[in-house]
Amino acid sequence: MFDWMRSLYRGMEYRVRLGDEISEPFQSKWGILAGDSASPSLFCGYMHDYNPPVTVDDLIILLVIISVLVFADDIAKFLPVSPIAPDLHHLQTKLDYTEKEFCARSSFLELNADKSKLLLIGARNPPIAPLTVENGTRIVETVDSFVYSGITFSSDIRNVFSGHYTLRAKQAQNAVYAVFASEAYVGSLSVVHAVRIYYARVDPYLIHGYEAIVDIKESDLRKLQKVQIGFLRRLLGLHPRCPLALLFTETGIMPIRHRRLILSLKYAKHTLEQSSNHFANVSFRDSRVMHSTNRSCFVGDLVKALKKLPDFHVDVDVRSFETVEGIDNLIECVQEACARHLASGISSERTPLLNPILRGLKEDSIQSVIVLRKYFKFITVSSHRKALSRLLSADHFLAVERYRHITYDNGQPIPRCERRCRYCRVCVEDEVHVLFHCSALQLLVARRQKLFARVNVLIGETAGNDLRHLCLSDSPRAVHRFLDHPDLCPTFAKYVFDILKFFPL
Repeated sequence: MFDWMRSLYRGMEYRVRLGDEISEPFQSKWGILAGDSASPSLFCGYMHDYNPPVTVDDLIILLVIISVLVFADDIAKFLPVSPIAPDLHHLQTKLDYTEKEFCARSSFLELNADKSKLLLIGARNPPIAPLTVENGTRIVETVDSFVYSGITFSSDIRNVFSGHYTLRAKQAQNAVYAVFASEAYVGSLSVVHAVRIYYARVDPYLIHGYEAIVDIKESDLRKLQKVQIGFLRRLLGLHPRCPLALLFTETGIMPIRHRRLILSLKYAKHTLEQSSNHFANVSFRDSRVMHSTNRSCFVGDLVKALKKLPDFHVDVDVRSFETVEGIDNLIECVQEACARHLASGISSERTPLLNPILRGLKEDSIQSVIVLRKYFKFITVSSHRKALSRLLSADHFLAVERYRHITYDNGQPIPRCERRCRYCRVCVEDEVHVLFHCSALQLLVARRQKLFARVNVLIGETAGNDLRHLCLSDSPRAVHRFLDHPDLCPTFAKYVFDILKFFPL
């Protein structure tokens, strides 16, 4: 190991960059590979001899004492204390060992007093005696929140991880701003590229911490949902009143609630796959024991989250957490619940063109319901794509949708049959009527004839006449015939863009 490290550093060369200029390569006999991905592992090896004294207050998890976490040079000590009168005597003992024995005599390191913090979770009163360093001459600062290994902990025992949700939601929102700000330089992002960027730049913030934090508090989860929904609405050009389900069924992005829960279950599965003396395995098995005695724990949070899934919750047999196969079954149940939840969301009267049965979707299959739809790949003009999205999502100014939010003078809602076309005054002004049936406006009829003339050129007169007949006999199915064809889809999107101009607010 040490020979490998010597060889690595012996052959290491550096360059200095200043603006656009780069220096000649040179070697340095000082310093380490700061910022290198191997640095934490190398430092963990250096800290292998760190062994603070055992005290009666140490955490014991299935007969395994775990009272300190070490990641490179970041050390966190955990000790339970009384919330009424916190006694930090044993914590002071461990801190003295770290500063005076390990750092000063063994590792030749120096404890950073400025970065040392004390976080009391759930304490109602200040500690009996302060925590000190530098031979008792300096008091360790007590803080309300602290970040360790990327997880933000809070002193409020009712909202220990609330700060983590706030921080990650803010970072994700800033990433969203950066993504769409790039359109000023590269033009409008296609849905395909934007989804790829989402997974690279936004999703990592939204899923961060799923290994330790299960989403059981709705107010915290909503912070992440707001960012995800806002990104998808802006990408598709939709307004806040649009249905939510189609944001996911059309882009192939899973709702963050289900995604984080599935990832948490996969981490639980990962712990079971480790050896029985692995700390993660020990902790998860201890969590199962705690759940059996009705105490708050990771497994208990998973059970709560499974039961709180919208529309289609998952009934949990706690024995499922004892085996890898059992957790795999729970993951499949969450995926099915997600698919059914979204399928029910696009099955409403409000979005007739997205009906799962019409589109041949398997409502219990996540691979069928949540897919990046082909028509987003076919349409290259941003304004046409957004017009089509508004038509499919009922986010338009047609009477069928506009009068949904308006009532009669007596407060009664306007029935669908009374939301008549502004031109013909006979039929309901809905999507299929304005696309294929209304003939009261000559400009509208002329634009429709132009569409079918173009269709005949693209697919031939015979197939074009068949499609025209389908538009009159089964309009919703005809719409998807257009969307599934790589040549017809852009033409149809342009047609939708033009037609919606005839029906302004």
